[in-house]
Amino acid sequence: YSGNLSTRFKTNAGDLNLQYLQTDDQKYYTASYMGSLVWLGNRFDLSKYINNSFSLVRLENAPNIDVYSNGSHIGKTDKNGEIFSYNLTGYTKNSIAFDESQIGIDANIAETFHTFTPMNQRGYIVDFPIRNNQSRDVTFRFVDANQQALASGSVVRVLGIPNGKYPIASSSLVTVFGLAPQHYPIEVQTADGLCKSEFTLNADTDIGKPITLICK
Repeated sequence: YSGNLSTRFKTNAGDLNLQYLQTDDQKYYTASYMGSLVWLGNRFDLSKYINNSFSLVRLENAPNIDVYSNGSHIGKTDKNGEIFSYNLTGYTKNSIAFDESQIGIDANIAETFHTFTPMNQRGYIVDFPIRNNQSRDVTFRFVDANQQALASGSVVRVLGIPNGKYPIASSSLVTVFGLAPQHYPIEVQTADGLCKSEFTLNADTDIGKPITLICK
């Protein structure tokens, strides 16, 4: 007598084939695995056999976010905000997107989808920068080169902020609201002309007291 038994286990990490063959006096066991080991951007993953291009999608500090590749849901980001996509087609425009409704309202999202044309059987890193809005109100005191406070009524314009014009009060102070951590060029229009300054807001900047800036 003889018998043959075979089965295939299909998983996201590849296909495992098992086979058992028995004849009158012999028994044979075989096992085979078909899949891929991917290493990209210091991350690795096991996947099904890759025929096309693939990408590592990264949403910084955004775990458990639904990600879509060419309109198909491919899964959720891991605890590091990362997921691999394996259904990219070479020499054709592909799209990567995520569900922005799952991102907190305090986040600053630069873009919610990315389109690109990969070469065939290549790996790509697709970054979606997501930053938390850590906006703060900052009070300034502007002085000239001789350390004299600029006159009240002078108008402070913070470049990069729409309608960001603030008059200096009689206390020689001016408060700018909702500044995010970044670099800001500043212009001040006085009765004598225009002077310029600059300010960089960092996470560790002490804003508990007025910050003095020289306007030249």
